[in-house]
Amino acid sequence: MKRFKFPFAYEPKVNLKNTIVYSSIFKQHIFDFLKNKYKCINIDPTFIVDNKNSQVSYLFGDRMMSFDNKANNSIYLLNSSQDNYLLLAGKTLRNENFITYAPFIKRDATQTNLDSIINWQIDVELSMPLNLNMNYFTTLARETFYSIANIANNSELKKIHRPDYKKINPKDFDIVSAQKIENSYPTLPLHEAFAHYCSQHKFVIVVGNLRKLKSGKNLEQSIPTAQDNDLSCGLYVYDKVNNKPINLINVCKRPDGITSKKQLSDTNPIELANELYDKNLFIKDRPTNISLVINYTNLLFYFLDKIHLAEVVKSVWPDEFIKFVKTEKIEIY
Repeated sequence: MKRFKFPFAYEPKVNLKNTIVYSSIFKQHIFDFLKNKYKCINIDPTFIVDNKNSQVSYLFGDRMMSFDNKANNSIYLLNSSQDNYLLLAGKTLRNENFITYAPFIKRDATQTNLDSIINWQIDVELSMPLNLNMNYFTTLARETFYSIANIANNSELKKIHRPDYKKINPKDFDIVSAQKIENSYPTLPLHEAFAHYCSQHKFVIVVGNLRKLKSGKNLEQSIPTAQDNDLSCGLYVYDKVNNKPINLINVCKRPDGITSKKQLSDTNPIELANELYDKNLFIKDRPTNISLVINYTNLLFYFLDKIHLAEVVKSVWPDEFIKFVKTEKIEIY
């Protein structure tokens, strides 16, 4: 591998123009499929605005986003605006399903082949039936991926690129708890243990929140107000070129107001003390929807057999990287 982890004389399987065309069609197919399947209302994403009293900030403002965060400079404060907006939208659209497409901004990301400042997500919020168990969440993640793979392999997209992994069956999925991964590799840091485990399976569905574990502090921070740590799962595939798991789909129960407040108190009480969150988040009877999140940027990267996220998403890349791809004549988005 050369510098920046592009293989020597790298030639993508899909050129830039066809990548852009594929991306547009694929996103619309997935969005329409989910919207129709769950009879969703389409809502616009929130704006992240300059409001130092509340990070929910779902009202319009002068700026599209603000980096003026008071509390310990944690990256998830930016992303919490969108997630908390969806929590409050659930309160407004009680007993309704809704869908949105929005950027996920990782201001402090260390950029690599599989990490960029901006990722795009399709988020479906489902009015939650009572008494669901974890099997419901893992089945939802797996069946959603089946449907997306079917779109990639059997729609007009196959004229642009048909992935090598055409057939997927239930045996391809391994379901494992986050705690089991940690316990199975006691001598390894959690991110290395997780990568090793994923390398031995085609698709892995992790039950529970890896970041909740004591050794998970070096993993990217989650949003404690927006996800019930005990009822969540993520679907991952191992990228053999970059030797790292890729997150494709996440499913979780949205916590009620009391759980949101407790999880925030346990994980990052500074924000609670500074009152950066709208008190509506902690209302006792706020609906506990199901959140089905498609990590679209990673999904596109995976289905087009790309090497670097710069090939599928517009983002801010270092000057050194830009010079490198120009010299090597590698097209990036």
